[in-house]
Amino acid sequence: MFNPSSRPPSSFMPPETPSSQPLPRVLRILGIIVAVIVLVFLVWSLVITKEKRAVTRITVQAQTLLDEGKFAEAQTVLQEQIVNYPDALPLYLSLANAYLAEGFLVKTKDRSEASKKARETLLIARDKGGRNDARYHDLFALSHSIVGNYEEALKQYQKSLAIDPNNPYALLGAGNTLEMTGELSYAYKFYQKAEEVLQSSPKPNDLLAGTYVNLGKMAMIMDNDAAKAMERFNAALGASKNKTLRAEIHYAMSTLEYQKGVENVESSRTHAEAAIAEAPESDWGYLGVLRAMILSPKEGDEKKAGEYIWKALQLNPSRALTRMLQGQIAHRAGNTAQAIASYKAALRIIYTPHTDPTLSRGASWALASDTHAYLALAYHAEGKKAEAMEAITLALKTNPLKIAYLIENSKPFAPFKSASKLK
Repeated sequence: MFNPSSRPPSSFMPPETPSSQPLPRVLRILGIIVAVIVLVFLVWSLVITKEKRAVTRITVQAQTLLDEGKFAEAQTVLQEQIVNYPDALPLYLSLANAYLAEGFLVKTKDRSEASKKARETLLIARDKGGRNDARYHDLFALSHSIVGNYEEALKQYQKSLAIDPNNPYALLGAGNTLEMTGELSYAYKFYQKAEEVLQSSPKPNDLLAGTYVNLGKMAMIMDNDAAKAMERFNAALGASKNKTLRAEIHYAMSTLEYQKGVENVESSRTHAEAAIAEAPESDWGYLGVLRAMILSPKEGDEKKAGEYIWKALQLNPSRALTRMLQGQIAHRAGNTAQAIASYKAALRIIYTPHTDPTLSRGASWALASDTHAYLALAYHAEGKKAEAMEAITLALKTNPLKIAYLIENSKPFAPFKSASKLK
């Protein structure tokens, strides 16, 4: 029988609780150290998070000022805050962007000075993580392209794309740079890749809109497909709410209609007037209306043309197209001396590197050819036959097919069919 007073087998007994022993001193010290490390990490994380929030707030504030055209204020804010956060890479990148934005958008600003300031800022940013940041290389590329150093710009875009192959800024920037150098087929491929990346982006999206504009231009230049180009331009309008960009899009649409000839001149004028309505502080719309006035003048256009020329020159004194249009309008009004002066001013801008950054290599050749041809007409009207022959010869050298066609088929250019008619 089982005797309750007897001890049961050990298998039936609960395990005995070991007697409480004090932790060795080493373990207690290690525990304290771990606790301190965790506390320091938490405090450090809070500080870093707070700093990141502050830096984000500052960059947003600076970008808002840039969007409002307050470039000096944006630069001052960033310069002051860099003193407080000397290792914050985003502040240096934002400051470089502020310098470049002013160089691009303020027409009277010295672009070389903007480029220099941006590069100096980026060189400081290089050792604060910039080397491994795609945006750092994008901005360095812009600092080169703003002064026409396209080879160096492309090198920086390559570095950016090595970090992020789907970086839309680098894809679009590389495309723009290649277009400026006349490498249109390569530019087209970069624009197509940028479109592929950006189509999943939220709308409105100015980068996507800019890509559509470039693809529209390529559709005309590469494929001679006006319908496809207009489709791209309409898509660009749908993608952007930025008034300045929308004005440029309307100007592109105006140009497309203008190139179709006199029968589309009213549509060209309508788009140009829409550009003025979108952004009266941009010269694109005024230039579009001026072209339409020259191709198909209306009653009252003579007075308005003078106002628009003055306005365009005030907004951007360095655009060669404005000077050429000024020459055409002066010649039409019988002021050939003013026309000659305007055409010469246009040619100085065209042949002075980086003066008009909107001119790609191909656009420069085309505009130079047209300007030399119009200059020849003005000289001929003044009886300056030798100067007229020199000007038309330069036009033929620049764009032989177009100018030869004009000489053969356009009545104003009939005197240039042979040198004997100039004597």
